[in-house]
Amino acid sequence: MFTEYQRKLVSIYSLAKAYLIDMIDDENAVEILEEYLTPHDCNQVEKLSQIYFHLLKHAQNANMKPKVIGQSIGGVKKLKPILFNFNAKKVLEHYGDDHEKLLDDIVEELQPTGQVNREPEGLWVHYCQSILSAAQFLCQFKNSKAFYEWANEYYQDETKIDELPQILAREIHGIGYALACDFLKEMGFANYGKPDVHIKDILRGVGLTKEKAKETEIQAVLREMAKVNGVSAYHVDKILWLIGSGEFYFHDFSTGQNKQDFIDWFVEIDKVGR
Repeated sequence: MFTEYQRKLVSIYSLAKAYLIDMIDDENAVEILEEYLTPHDCNQVEKLSQIYFHLLKHAQNANMKPKVIGQSIGGVKKLKPILFNFNAKKVLEHYGDDHEKLLDDIVEELQPTGQVNREPEGLWVHYCQSILSAAQFLCQFKNSKAFYEWANEYYQDETKIDELPQILAREIHGIGYALACDFLKEMGFANYGKPDVHIKDILRGVGLTKEKAKETEIQAVLREMAKVNGVSAYHVDKILWLIGSGEFYFHDFSTGQNKQDFIDWFVEIDKVGR
């Protein structure tokens, strides 16, 4: 038997999915939505260099970095020749912890558009520190299999699952808890969601979290909602995120940000149901 709290988790999930399907407004809405609910990198990647690339891709997703970093050089993949085909060991051997030398090479070789702020708080400075700390972190693993074996020791233990993103956040400069979860969920660790602004607003709006809930508390709610509905936290994350952002990136269309509309709708339905 479900508790009252679990029944609410079932209700929110069901209504959110129905709301999203209606919002898509297409006869193939169910099929369209399904394309977003499973990690596309759900299998273990074969090379450590791929893990390094994905880490760096997520590291540039904070604040204004996607525009300042990725867009200014034509995407993170453009770093490939400078980072020795994303070989963490070679990057560390060549640059050590000299992020200034790395930035010099990036500016010389890739000529980023816009101004490159070389002050300590500049986004490019921070990103270069992320590149080098990620290389240092990954150098402890012989190959991708070793990384997954290490990660699964935490991921497959319910008492330790939340330690994994916290370790990444500590070890890699610029990768906070939310970005670490984002990286993990896109790498196939589907029982993580990303506690971003849309997720936070919706869970708070429907009464599942408090105003200043910790990101780990938000993660716990996502995981519990997933568990009682028989899906993954990734699945729940995507439904709430798509309501909040409206960005159907695989299909190149947007429905606009609808989180407040969904919250208001749910609150009204919840009142009637009491």
